[in-house]
Amino acid sequence: MSTAELISLADRHYLPGDASRKGDRLLRVYGRMLTEFRHQPIALLELGVYRGASLRIWRDYFPRSAIVGIDIEPIRLPDLPNVHIVQGDQADPETLDRATAAIGGSQFDIIIDDASHVGVKSKGSFAHLFIHGLKPSGLYFVEDYAAPLLPNWPDGAPFTRPPAASLDGYQHGMIGFLKQIIDDMAIGVIEMESHYPLAEIAFYPNICVIRKAPAT
Repeated sequence: MSTAELISLADRHYLPGDASRKGDRLLRVYGRMLTEFRHQPIALLELGVYRGASLRIWRDYFPRSAIVGIDIEPIRLPDLPNVHIVQGDQADPETLDRATAAIGGSQFDIIIDDASHVGVKSKGSFAHLFIHGLKPSGLYFVEDYAAPLLPNWPDGAPFTRPPAASLDGYQHGMIGFLKQIIDDMAIGVIEMESHYPLAEIAFYPNICVIRKAPAT
């Protein structure tokens, strides 16, 4: 029911043909991962909200929530109580701090990056928010990590499969940024000094979910 409701809400709030609509495949992942938060008094932050349709989805799906959206363009959503809009760049720490200030300086239970899909910007957001803006055991979603494989993407490159015996890879854009998080988790296993308090990472088609470690 959780997934079906999210898809129904997307159909209701996105305009027909809106290219920014979250696809059903992504919404199925959200339906599985967010059930535990459904009726809790949570705080959710979304980076990159365009016209605000996704904020209306989260407002309806989490009736007891406080929701903050960040976008580099100005947005007005006067009909959404408990929804706050912060204008600014997703990688600007001052903008991100204004987002936490909007919920009284607390931390978020859920953070969604659906903003630029440019690796260096998403990495900047993650570096600040995962440490300072996300609660222990909270979830951090990164959408559209396949963007750098698109033609002419700003930080992308054509993909060439390496020979089967080769360990060579590449560090372009969103995929490279997420690979670096995997590296950090591996370093934490070997050296017990991971920079980020990572509990688990899950990859689905074009969306990655990262859970923060619980408080110690």
